[in-house]
Order: sequence, then structure tokens, then C-alpha cells
Amino acid sequence: MEGVSIAPRRLRQICGRTGNRSSKDRDQTVALRDKVANQTSPTLDGQLKYYESEIARYQKEEGELQKKAREYEARQYEALNYRDDQFALSDAALSMSIAMLLAFLRGDWQGA
Repeated sequence: MEGVSIAPRRLRQICGRTGNRSSKDRDQTVALRDKVANQTSPTLDGQLKYYESEIARYQKEEGELQKKAREYEARQYEALNYRDDQFALSDAALSMSIAMLLAFLRGDWQGA
């Protein structure tokens, strides 16, 4: 996911909220259509079809975005893990250098 400026978790939140909004709109349209059941309303039927198609689209996009977000997080974890390994090695080298310096200064290097 090159060039992504939104965090993967945020992408999932956006997709979920948008899908929920369409679900609520669909439910309101169904309730309104049921309330005026005596009359036929092509407008309400059209809105209902629109919201159902939007819900299906968001569910499809949500799966794709989650997959991309997981892949991005895995790559980011690997990159950060590499940095962590480098830091651990440098920390060990510094500790050994200090120990050797102290041993030299105390005269322990001559072999008791």
C-alpha cells in the first residue's frame, strides 16, 4: 500500500461507519415504505435498491481494505522488527565495550 496516508485502523473505521450509515438509511426507508404501505412509492423502492447496492459495495470494499491494512501492518511490523534487532545488537556491543574498558582500567586484563 504505497503512499497511504491514513492508518490501517482508521481505514477500517471509516469503512465500517459508512456501511453502518447506509444500513440505517435502508432501515429508515423500509420503515417509511411500510408506514405508507397502502400507496405505491417508486421513490422509496428506488432508495431502497440504492441503499442495498451501497451496503453490498461497502461490504466488498471493507474486505479489500482490511486485507490491504493487514498487509501494510505486516510490512510495517517487519521493518520495525529489523530496527529493533539492530538496536539490540548495538546495545550489546556497547555493554561489552564498557565491560572491556572497565576490565582494562582495573587491570583485570593481565590475568590474575
